[in-house]
Amino acid sequence: MRWVLAGAALGLAACAGSGERIISAEAGEAASAVDCAAADWASIGQRDGLYGEEPGKLAERMAQCRNAGPEARQEYEHGWQRGLATYCTPDAGFDAGRNGRDYRGVCPAEVERPFLAEYEAGRNLFDLTTRIASTKAALALAVSTVESDRFELKRSLDRVSDMNATSEDKSRAVENVERYRQNIGALEEEIPKLRAAIGEAEAALQAHRASPSRE
Repeated sequence: MRWVLAGAALGLAACAGSGERIISAEAGEAASAVDCAAADWASIGQRDGLYGEEPGKLAERMAQCRNAGPEARQEYEHGWQRGLATYCTPDAGFDAGRNGRDYRGVCPAEVERPFLAEYEAGRNLFDLTTRIASTKAALALAVSTVESDRFELKRSLDRVSDMNATSEDKSRAVENVERYRQNIGALEEEIPKLRAAIGEAEAALQAHRASPSRE
């Protein structure tokens, strides 16, 4: 059941027909309104429901259209309700959270609590993995910058002691020496903090994986 949302969405992609062009137009792939006379509004609505879109999404879809029939709204709403019934389940809630998708408060009150419990578990997993990745990237950049600054510091020190350098060059090199030393000092203080943050996040992720919550 965990992959029900993705599987249902993939199935709809094959049958939505001109609805795919409507969705593409929303993403800026079409400059003019789409001819929606043959659109499968039930499939479009079901797809939006599967992704937890609000009912007002229909207005956005219709704004991209011309020649939409009078029955389009009803077909869309019926499809949206079907999609929402699949979305508002614990399994789909976990998937939505794990993939970092926002919850728009669309689930009925009677099913929202179990949905949100799993959504929050999935979102916690997403936040932890995202934090680890971003902190590791920051650490790699800091280490790389320290290495680069040390190289530039040595060049500046050599310039300061160069008997052939002009006084202007020496003055500029002295300023660079101070700047690189400050940068290196700040980064050398930051690097252990980044490593500690990664360790804490990885420990939290391990604890999350060891808990009864699913992954």
